[in-house]
Amino acid sequence: MKNGMKFWAKKRILTLLVTIAVALTVLLPAMPAMAFIGPLSYYNTPPSGPAVDATFKTNGYAYNDPVFRNVVILTPSERNVFGSVMNENKLDLSKSFRCVTYLYQYMETTKKGTVGDGIAFLLHNDPRGVYARGWGGNGMNVYAPNFDYVKNSMVIEIDSYYDNNTNFASCDPYLAGSTSHSAFVFPKSSMIFPMDHFKTQFFYQSIAWRKLTVEWTPQYNGNVLGGTLSYNFDAFSGMSSYTIANVNSIFGGSQVWWGFSSATGANGTANAVAFKELPAPVANATINVLHKDQNSGAILKAETFTVPSGYYGTYQPAKFNGYEDGTLAPGSAAPSGTIAAGEIKTIVYNYKQITVQPATVIVIHLTESGTLLKAEVKNVNSGYYGPFLNESFAGYSYVGLDPYSDAVSGMIGGGQLKFITHRYR
Repeated sequence: MKNGMKFWAKKRILTLLVTIAVALTVLLPAMPAMAFIGPLSYYNTPPSGPAVDATFKTNGYAYNDPVFRNVVILTPSERNVFGSVMNENKLDLSKSFRCVTYLYQYMETTKKGTVGDGIAFLLHNDPRGVYARGWGGNGMNVYAPNFDYVKNSMVIEIDSYYDNNTNFASCDPYLAGSTSHSAFVFPKSSMIFPMDHFKTQFFYQSIAWRKLTVEWTPQYNGNVLGGTLSYNFDAFSGMSSYTIANVNSIFGGSQVWWGFSSATGANGTANAVAFKELPAPVANATINVLHKDQNSGAILKAETFTVPSGYYGTYQPAKFNGYEDGTLAPGSAAPSGTIAAGEIKTIVYNYKQITVQPATVIVIHLTESGTLLKAEVKNVNSGYYGPFLNESFAGYSYVGLDPYSDAVSGMIGGGQLKFITHRYR
């Protein structure tokens, strides 16, 4: 009997220990194997930046590089690992911000293999906060075809491996000859398909640290907060942008967590992020545009624009009756370029007045069969004329300009005659 009691007690204790172990596995984020923790052998030295070990939370197999304190290694060069890094302070999407990082998506110098699966920049309001995660592999630690995905989120996906597996978390867009792509994605509780990738761009892998600049610009429609998320990735030129009409409908609020996530599958790749500039409100600057009479200096039109610091432009010359096309004045600021926070730049265009001479524009409205509906003679001054547009006639619909018609607006010289012919059916 005593032996039976001892067996029963041991069994209860063993069951309890197993239950605790399972609970901890489910509730706590996975911790990296100690063998992985250490500096990586990158092909190139990471760009410098602010230390982030005190302000970011790493999860899974992610850890702070022990040598470069602005670098977080999201996944070591191992198969089937995942990791993320989340800032412990939320961003306020009612304010603009810019974040500059560099991404490393390649093998270590000591290893060979195929690159995968990618890195995701994400904004989210998942109830799990900084511990939010999805599936590994092509789930990139963000997606999952069930409720394990990162909820209330928007992702910029820098995907380094083409995966057409429709039985897992994500199926990628395809372009012949390219294995990598970027896109905007909204994680959901089902499979991510190619049509769920927005503004997709394709690129080729590199051993370099590639610059990723992310910007957010809030926009209000009445009292509804929306905004535009934009990014520039070194693999291609120009900014890619996606506008959402209602921040609350995506994130469930204007305060969001932010960070990076990554995973590998059958291909063990070093995925790392080097922080160069942490998100901060983008201060405004001022652009003045002056349109002036070249001879008298009189201001024909003055405009003032409040813009975020950084890149601005392009501000074009205007059109004024009686004046030639504007030219940039000596000493003027460039019509496009960069501007610092609080800086004021003035762009000046000069316009040369045209000696006014009479000219004539004849506006004709004809049916397709040649029936005259209306004709007008417009006495105008030389210089810019028009526009002289189509009109409405009962029982007729507008077809367009006659192939031999002059333009509805433009420049006309003294004594010149122009014919504008509109056709109707």
